[in-house]
Amino acid sequence: MKKILIVAYYYPPESNGGTERVRQFYMKLKEEGFDTYVLTADKLYLYKKTKGQADNHIIRNWGLWAAVRAYDGFIRKYKIKINFLSSIANRLIRKTAKKISPDVCIASFPLSYDFDIGLRIKECLNCKLVADFRDGLLFCPFSIVENGNKLYKDKMNRLEKDIVSYSDLIITVSPQHAEYFSKNYGVGARVIPNGFDHLEKIDCESLDFSAYGFTVLFTGGIDSSRPGQFEYVKKCLEGMFEDNLDITFIFVGNYNEYEISFFSKYKNVILYPRQLRNTVIATQKRANVLLAITGDDTSGTSGKLYEYLFAEAPVLNIGGDNNAARIIRESNAGTTISPHERKKINKYLENVRNNHVDVTRRNIMQYTRLEECHKLAEYIRGLFK
Repeated sequence: MKKILIVAYYYPPESNGGTERVRQFYMKLKEEGFDTYVLTADKLYLYKKTKGQADNHIIRNWGLWAAVRAYDGFIRKYKIKINFLSSIANRLIRKTAKKISPDVCIASFPLSYDFDIGLRIKECLNCKLVADFRDGLLFCPFSIVENGNKLYKDKMNRLEKDIVSYSDLIITVSPQHAEYFSKNYGVGARVIPNGFDHLEKIDCESLDFSAYGFTVLFTGGIDSSRPGQFEYVKKCLEGMFEDNLDITFIFVGNYNEYEISFFSKYKNVILYPRQLRNTVIATQKRANVLLAITGDDTSGTSGKLYEYLFAEAPVLNIGGDNNAARIIRESNAGTTISPHERKKINKYLENVRNNHVDVTRRNIMQYTRLEECHKLAEYIRGLFK
């Protein structure tokens, strides 16, 4: 039985989009017959939730991640390389990796620390390395990279080149990102999109929308998910709120103060704080329209989109003709409209209210976690043939 070690800074009980992808890899690869482990960070704010956990295949290590983060942080914040921190990190990584001796290491980005650790495990054990690009490193980079100092940018450039050079398999969430590797590095990448576990039982209560009438629901963050999205969509939201006073727009998630201040101006906008994932999924099934904001991101598809695909309600995606738009179109889940097309947005909402929109889903089973993880398992088996 081949051993797989998944390196991921974010892992449940931490709750964000990335944790679900890694959690599903861990569970489904076990079902595929692999002896699977996760190496993640032991964070103080999660201590009560992780204390006494029964699964000894989930390895939570504080010191290892602290050393890697500190080395990275000094470069990013102070333009200084502290080599002894790198040496400490190397020793801790080797010690941890040798205890497991994996045949395969899956390093799941973000964060860049995951790739740093994955490369060192590969160097130490000469195991197979799988680079999982859930987001881009230099492809559609985060602002922390775009706005970083020269030393930090050089580190990220070198990191991407190294992870591409030394990986035995590269996986990413979109065809556009796969094309990036082909064009810039002359290497192939396999597409393993985010997905949804359609077999998971969601038996919790949803939020109660009974007092709100016709509802448009958005779940997740806006700027907290991708900085700049709020400014991109702000004028569009103003138009939707003002033109549709008899529709209740509901936002569930963590929002910045300036976002909350904006929403509070409208009586037909309701804010809920961040909820447990199962509550969010149950709530998505209660809405009349599901709102997505993908903006100018040509390739990104968050896990939320796949939740929406399996929720049955029409999806209104505010953005360009991007990867999310393609998936929505091909699965007949809804429509994508530019934020500048105010009349078109209002017309779509009117058509939904009048039952003139058919969103009977097509071909969505390809986006189940079961299917995606089976593909990944086959790719991994192929590394040993």
